Amino acid sequence: MYCCSQLPVQWSAYQVACAVVGLPSCQCSGRPTKLPVQWSAYQVASAVVGLPSCQCSGRPTKLPVQWSAYQVASAVVGLPSCRCTPASSQGIAGTDVAKEACDIILIDDNFASIVKAVMWGRNVYDSVSKFLQFQLTVNVVAVVLTFIASISISESPLQALQLLWVNLIMDALASLALATERPTTELLKRKPYGRKKALVSNEMWRYIIGHSLYQLFVTMLILYAGDKLFDIDNGLHRDVPNQHYTLIFHVFVLMQLFNEINARTVHSERNVFHRLLSNWIFLVVMVVQILLQTIITQFGDIVFDTSGLEPYQWMWCIFLGAGEMFLGAGEGRG
Repeated sequence: MYCCSQLPVQWSAYQVACAVVGLPSCQCSGRPTKLPVQWSAYQVASAVVGLPSCQCSGRPTKLPVQWSAYQVASAVVGLPSCRCTPASSQGIAGTDVAKEACDIILIDDNFASIVKAVMWGRNVYDSVSKFLQFQLTVNVVAVVLTFIASISISESPLQALQLLWVNLIMDALASLALATERPTTELLKRKPYGRKKALVSNEMWRYIIGHSLYQLFVTMLILYAGDKLFDIDNGLHRDVPNQHYTLIFHVFVLMQLFNEINARTVHSERNVFHRLLSNWIFLVVMVVQILLQTIITQFGDIVFDTSGLEPYQWMWCIFLGAGEMFLGAGEGRG
């Protein structure tokens, strides 16, 4: 709805109503340009926007004379889902009363700024959702893996510094990668969220549970059968770095890196690579994470409790990590 806190006093009732309630979907042409001056605001608006598809019944026939044009139009032609309080006001030409009652003040008196405000608002909301679904997935897997391993084998396969590195990926680097997408006009095609909508939607819960189960299955498989699958020494209860636990750590981190790409979508978009190259911060963060993970895995030794992996082991780790992308494709995210 286009809102005006001040309109030229010489405008006719038709011009005022068209300026206030003239949505692109409303056709104001073909109606009288002059209406009886004694008509109430309700009668004027009904005559201007009273299409057969518009239901003007059940609205007040008398409105306070001090109401602004926006409030009058909202009360008369606003459906029950529309609020009668002013949503925005002009910062320069708007009156002090309008500024105090509004939710948004346009400091440049340009109502096109509403579009930008909506775009950025939805973009921030999506960025928070992306980060949440990624972080919750990492948290669930790390906590459950550590808990089950501590009960079953009396030790954790992930060491303290390894968990610190995972936390760095999960917090600082992930927030940079997932919260730096710039808004696009595609965000305006979605319906607005309700005030009571949960921040973690049902779709996000499916994403978190599905990816957590896959990651737990892979890490548990390597933990209990990795020595046989990869023909290596069992690393249980050993105080020196070994390939067995290094495989668990490495494949766990690689799954998070691939999952970080999946987490770029929160609305079942089919292509998770859409506009990926336009976000250079995401690309830089991914490259830094891959390089650091490679260094930690191959040369971490006693500091990170890792032992260098063979090429074929690297290939298996990449393959299992890339399984995140196939899982995302099955959910309509890849």
